[in-house]
Formats: sequence, structure tokens, C-alpha cells
Amino acid sequence: MNNALSLAKASSLILFSHANEAKQFLDLLALGANPAEAVKQSALVEQALKADPNSVPALMASGAISEQRNAPDAARQSYEKALARFPDFAPAKLRIAILGASLTAFDQKIYDWAVQARNIYPTNALLSKTLGIQTYLKGDYARALSLLKETAASSDADATSVYYLGLTQNRLRDATAPKSLQRAIDMGLKGDQLADARKLIAEMKK
Repeated sequence: MNNALSLAKASSLILFSHANEAKQFLDLLALGANPAEAVKQSALVEQALKADPNSVPALMASGAISEQRNAPDAARQSYEKALARFPDFAPAKLRIAILGASLTAFDQKIYDWAVQARNIYPTNALLSKTLGIQTYLKGDYARALSLLKETAASSDADATSVYYLGLTQNRLRDATAPKSLQRAIDMGLKGDQLADARKLIAEMKK
């Protein structure tokens, strides 16, 4: 989110014609970059949205609050409203794309936004995770491998991203697939993904 805040600072004078609105944008977007603080200031965000339901900075802060409260659908709705006002607003595309990492089916809109956000945030590992998973679900395994390796090697690596790395390696008949799947299990993989990883490892041993 720090990159999003920097981008907003650089573009705020272009996006907003009034100094007060630009200042509010920066103040509220700062809350969007700090979800815990945004929750503390939720009354301020609600007040801003009441005054202007289409306020992009307030929508971004509201989305951050929803993410902090583990309400991804509400967060995505806020970010999509921000994009409805400014279709090229990269910070909103970034947050929607990152939320899309939980999807288990290909979503063209999420994929397109992730690709667009990638042009602005080429080193964001969480974005690489979503784009990698969506690219895998799309069937482009060679590209997915590159993206998921990037995420798996970062500090943002988690069981899900490593699981999809293992799935991608398996599709490409890469001998390191069992190692990745086992790593995902060791990282706390759960539910259907855990059962699937164990099944695949067993099959690869035959």
C-alpha cells in the first residue's frame, strides 16, 4: 500500500480540482495504507462517505477497513466503486487483484486488473500471487510458474501460493512439484487444498 500512497500523492492534483478535496484524498488514503488505523478512524470514513458516497479516498479507506475486518466482498465493492469513478486508478485495481487470490475459478475481470496493476507494481509479491493463481487457472502454466516462483521466494509466501506453485510444476511435469506441495502442507495448508496436495504427493510416489 505504500506504493499506492506514493502514486496517489503524485496524481492527486490531477485527479482533484480543489485543494481541500486533494488534502482529504491524501488524509483518507493514508488510512487506506494503514488498515488498523483506518478501523480506529471508521467514524471519520463513514462521515466522509455520507457527505459524498462516491469519494474515492473514503472508498479506499472503507475498503481497507473491510479488509481488516475480514470482509473481502465488502472491500471489493468499495474498491469497485472507486474504479467506477476513476477507471484507471491503480491502487484500487491492486487491492481488488490481491483480494482475488482466494478465487478458485478463473475470473477475467480480476485477471485483467491484475495484469494492469502489475505494470504499476511489478515487484508486489501479493499481486504476483493473484496473477500467478489466475494465470494457472487460465491454463498458461509456463507464465504461472514464473509468477508463483516469485511469490514463493518472497517474505509474503504462504501455503496457498506454494500449493499453486506445486500444482503448476505438476502440470509441467517438473520433478520439484512434490517438494513444493510438501512445503505448502508444512506451512499450514488446510481443507480441500490439503487433501489434494496429499493425494498428488502420493500419486507422484507411485
